Amino acid sequence: GEIVQHDGQGFLCQCPHGFEGEVCEKDVDECQAVGTCKNGGTCRNLVGSFKCLCSTMYHGDRCEMRQGVCTSNSCYNAGKCIQRNVRLYECVCSTGYTGSQCEENIDDCINHKCQNGGSCKDDLNDYSCQCTTGWQGWRCSHDIDECQLPGICKNGGTCQNTPGGYKCVCVNGYTGTRCETDKNECHPNPCQNKATCLDLLGDFKCLCLPGNLWLLLHQGWNWALDVR
Repeated sequence: GEIVQHDGQGFLCQCPHGFEGEVCEKDVDECQAVGTCKNGGTCRNLVGSFKCLCSTMYHGDRCEMRQGVCTSNSCYNAGKCIQRNVRLYECVCSTGYTGSQCEENIDDCINHKCQNGGSCKDDLNDYSCQCTTGWQGWRCSHDIDECQLPGICKNGGTCQNTPGGYKCVCVNGYTGTRCETDKNECHPNPCQNKATCLDLLGDFKCLCLPGNLWLLLHQGWNWALDVR
């Protein structure tokens, strides 16, 4: 390694290729990197370097060259064929493709950044996110404000937006996710002395037995009618 900075209190080493560490004491294992050897080649780490053991038909430092000569069918998907010597050629792939003959579409979903449960759909040299309910945007990062939709909460309910959803706060007498259900105020029966309960929208009234009082309960007010 070479000392590139020294301020009297410390120093900084610039390491040659294949080494790292404070004083360049560590060997870099190039075989840990994905795709160091191409086309099925096996990587062997060496001190300060690496070696690719190529499979049949492939040659080169990274097994990047294939035996044969360039033809119109040597490289797929608009890949460019380069004749390296009389018996070896290499395909230089267009963006989004890989493989010895550029036959593979690179899976861009491997390191996708779809958020909030969104699923990734691979495209050519890109990907798109299919968002779960309540989310939108290029990476599903934007919460949909369902409270902006007209009539999301029924029967006078108040909408409160939540991450990926919403909540309806219902007025007295209604229930349900969207306050769409009339609450049965007659369950359990609030009427006394064997009176029959009649459920109303957001309210109830008691039908008293003959000879008793007809008791009407409405919006918190009581009326009594003597039917004797």
